[in-house]
Amino acid sequence: MTSHGQPYREADGTLAPIIAALRDGEGFDHPTDTIVLLQTHISYVLLTGTYAYKIKKAVSLPFLDFSTLAFRKHYCEEELRINRRLAPELYLDVVPITGTQRAPRMNGDGKAIEYAVKMIQFPDADRLDRVAERGELGNMQIRALGRKIADFHDTVAVADGSAPFADSERLRGEVMENFNTLSAQALPENVVSLLENLRSWSARSLVDLGAQFRARKQAGKVRECHGDMHLANMALLEGQITIFDALEFNENLRWIDVQSELAFLAMDLDYRALPGLGWLLVSAYLEGTGDYVGLRVFRHYKVYRAMVRAKVAALRARQCQAGTPEHEEAVAEFVSHVDLANACLQPSERTPLIIAHGLSGSGKSRLCERLLQTLGAVCVRSDVERQRLAKAGEIPTDALYSSPGITQTYEALAGRARMIIECGYPAIVDATFLKHHHRLRFLDLAKELRVPFVILSLGAPAGTLEARIANRQGQADNVSEATLDVLRHQRDDMEELNTEEREAAIVLDSETDPDAVALAQRILQGRRAPWLRRLDHPVHDEC
Repeated sequence: MTSHGQPYREADGTLAPIIAALRDGEGFDHPTDTIVLLQTHISYVLLTGTYAYKIKKAVSLPFLDFSTLAFRKHYCEEELRINRRLAPELYLDVVPITGTQRAPRMNGDGKAIEYAVKMIQFPDADRLDRVAERGELGNMQIRALGRKIADFHDTVAVADGSAPFADSERLRGEVMENFNTLSAQALPENVVSLLENLRSWSARSLVDLGAQFRARKQAGKVRECHGDMHLANMALLEGQITIFDALEFNENLRWIDVQSELAFLAMDLDYRALPGLGWLLVSAYLEGTGDYVGLRVFRHYKVYRAMVRAKVAALRARQCQAGTPEHEEAVAEFVSHVDLANACLQPSERTPLIIAHGLSGSGKSRLCERLLQTLGAVCVRSDVERQRLAKAGEIPTDALYSSPGITQTYEALAGRARMIIECGYPAIVDATFLKHHHRLRFLDLAKELRVPFVILSLGAPAGTLEARIANRQGQADNVSEATLDVLRHQRDDMEELNTEEREAAIVLDSETDPDAVALAQRILQGRRAPWLRRLDHPVHDEC
């Protein structure tokens, strides 16, 4: 939990004396530092130095009911249950508060007069939004976070197809409630215009994607998620990201499409001026789940999540005195989220299909990772898709590198690339592409989709290739199965680019560490392929 204090505000007659008494530090069964009180509109949090205690306020709101002691106990137990899925080391117990209102005892004997969730306390500086503010959130942590969320979504409960969660009417109500709330605010004319555009787009999106929402629910993509997954609800503890503070008080906000949860975090990274890390998160997550078809609804959910945050910021601004720093901060947050939502509306123009071509160890994966962040692209990797096919039993393990097995892997990559581009995002395919016919498969796909096709042809001296392969053996996050023997076979099998391929190629020496920003500009501004020169507009399927 955080470690900064807030002035005490009495919220109700029942809890106020209990909180006031506990702040003296006498009612705990362990030594305490100076007690620090934090508040939200629904909870008190007492920081004692070693432990944090979260006590629910006796409130009833349209989206929650903590009005009775039985309800507060139930939601404490729910908070413990759902947060132990991701942070069992932080969430310790639900403890009774006994004694009297004037002399309460935390975890004491006797009849409970209140309940608290007992947690391990950690420094505010370890919260992931603070880490990001210091510029200390990097690629390795985001890759691990994407895999962690993918694993989490793979294990949580799946909504029954007949359950009311995430159905079309509920989704419509949630989306339009944001705009209805904001329409009651006094807003600048230019912001009102943006909101009208966003409302119209969202209404069309709900209609256009209705079949997709239903199909995803039937496919088991609506699950008991975290519900409030953004950087401020994560912490970097002992070098690992821990996700906490899942949303316990309203199951409708927790039982959601997994893509809604992913979109929330990606949007939050965008808001914090870290869009590249957002796209790295998306690629890492999709590698873990294989849910590339979810990109059809990803944009919708990203806009929706930005509008939720805009609404919350607008309501906070209304509660602050005009001209105060708090008011200015809330207004700026509101405007930023509206601008972010508006920027998400349209697919990129002529989203390129990019393949990275070269021997193992030539630096393809590293360059692809940097390029996807610069372009706002989604990357698919042959090593990951090959292992996915093997795990699903679609290719026998002993046939992974047979000619049919290799062809099947490239077909899987082509299917992923098609889905990415049809949903309006650049696609990067990370594979060796040693054979002409494999490259031709993607050239033909680009022609069919009428998008630019780029071959990134990477090379490096033999000694460099061998050293890189040797160095990455045994690395925890290494998915490559390449060995020195594999490299030797690749050298023998590699087919040179032909004339048409060379027209689409950008040849790079990975020892010079290519500049991803300059490369992205070259890709987006470069000479168009012949099959594009007569086209005024690209064609994208509705996603």
